[in-house]
Amino acid sequence: MAVKLLTMSLYRYSNLLIVFIFLVSGCIEKNDPVEEFYKNGSLKSRYILIEKKLQGNYFEFHDNGNMKSSIHYENGLMDGEAKEYYKNGKLRFTGQNQGGKRVGSWTYFDEAGKVIAIGKYEDGFKVGFWNYFQETSKKNYRINWYVRSFQNFKINLPSNWKVIENPIDGIIVSVIDSSNDRNNFNIYRDEIGSEYALHDLVYSNFNTNEIIVVRKMGSTTINSLEAIWVVAGIKSEPPQDLIQFNIKRDTEVYTSSFFCNPNDFDLMNQLYREIALSLTF
Repeated sequence: MAVKLLTMSLYRYSNLLIVFIFLVSGCIEKNDPVEEFYKNGSLKSRYILIEKKLQGNYFEFHDNGNMKSSIHYENGLMDGEAKEYYKNGKLRFTGQNQGGKRVGSWTYFDEAGKVIAIGKYEDGFKVGFWNYFQETSKKNYRINWYVRSFQNFKINLPSNWKVIENPIDGIIVSVIDSSNDRNNFNIYRDEIGSEYALHDLVYSNFNTNEIIVVRKMGSTTINSLEAIWVVAGIKSEPPQDLIQFNIKRDTEVYTSSFFCNPNDFDLMNQLYREIALSLTF
């Protein structure tokens, strides 16, 4: 009888132990990496989600198998080392993030591996002197960046450029290159209905303009907001090039129109894109 009771007790204990192990293991999150693939079967990305937030290293790959980016996340925000690569495997940029924003020294490279820009960020904005090295034009230049606030947004600007706020109705700001007034830009805001598609709106604006010849148009995101960029030529005397970014924010569209001398296009295209991509609400 004693042996039977002992056997039953051990049986019940083992069952309870199995249930306990099962419950505990169910409470422990495995944090297995999530993997996404291209149609050709090659790995597109690998990352870990904890409570639906990115944690640890986020790896992204080109469709040829080469690394595209390696960015460290903490609790869903970019925090730590960040690197991005060209499709040929060469490093595109390297730097550090903190709380989702770029900080400290960053270095940018061209597809041949040569340094094209180096400088520092604070709270996501370029600050102080940045050095640029243009391989195509064989020109090196230096820009002293600062952060300027306008109404409900902030933007990076070169310190020696002239700023004119609210020059005419609808235009928030005009900014002019002090060394060459043909290089300038305006930022203006339009109120539109939420039902309008940004691409259709931008396309219709350029499609009805006979003096502007669109060369390229594409989509991107600027600080998590939908944006459409346009590169065009203007039939004027003297001729001008136009680089435009249109950002949709709720029912508003913020348009940054950058103008430059065609001879300065390579240099100004790089500079204008940096300004446009810095716009933060």
